[in-house]
Amino acid sequence: MSYNVVIDNREKYSRKINALKFFKSKQDYVKIDELQIGDFLFNDTVVFEYKDLSDFVKSVKNRRVFNQAKDQSLVFDYHFVIIVSTSYGRRKYFNKLKYSGQSKLYFDDRYFYTAIAMLNTFTTVLQVPDEHMAFEVMRLQTKKCLENRHIYKNLKGKTNNPAFNLLLNIKNVDESIAEEIVATLNVYSFSDLIPLKKEDFLKVPRVDNKLSEVIVKAISNF
Repeated sequence: MSYNVVIDNREKYSRKINALKFFKSKQDYVKIDELQIGDFLFNDTVVFEYKDLSDFVKSVKNRRVFNQAKDQSLVFDYHFVIIVSTSYGRRKYFNKLKYSGQSKLYFDDRYFYTAIAMLNTFTTVLQVPDEHMAFEVMRLQTKKCLENRHIYKNLKGKTNNPAFNLLLNIKNVDESIAEEIVATLNVYSFSDLIPLKKEDFLKVPRVDNKLSEVIVKAISNF
């Protein structure tokens, strides 16, 4: 089976070229374009956030990977974070951070697996030893998802705005209210919603004191 594969144009140059060659060798239809969410997208349905070890560590420290994964989960039915690392590579890299003299850089296996456990509460983390295997696993996982999609409950009404999709899952927030929140507060991702307070939502037409409290509580628990 061939797939339509989109590779984010902000990916590292060598990775883009290697991915392009790999997927074309599988007779997939491949293009490089800017993706608003994720790094690799298959058939507009299965999305992967790709992280090498150093990128994963940095994104755990600044919390970016959690927001990226949540955005994926709010738009796509099938979403994954794929991490490229080996136990030897982690040991070497973590020792380098440990002896760098900068305590803020410290990271170890405990942090590594704790972050993965947190991500696995709302997405699926896949670990692979190298770049080539990452491409193989992404393709195999896509095949698994698409061939078995009839056994999954498809979410209806999803758009390409994760913030809008999240708002629709909040009690008493219908499409028109969600649209007003997006338009008034310019929210287009999970990261945009996090810092908003009750006072911000009260600026939105049709959002009263009670509903604003419900929305803030729902976002904090997501």
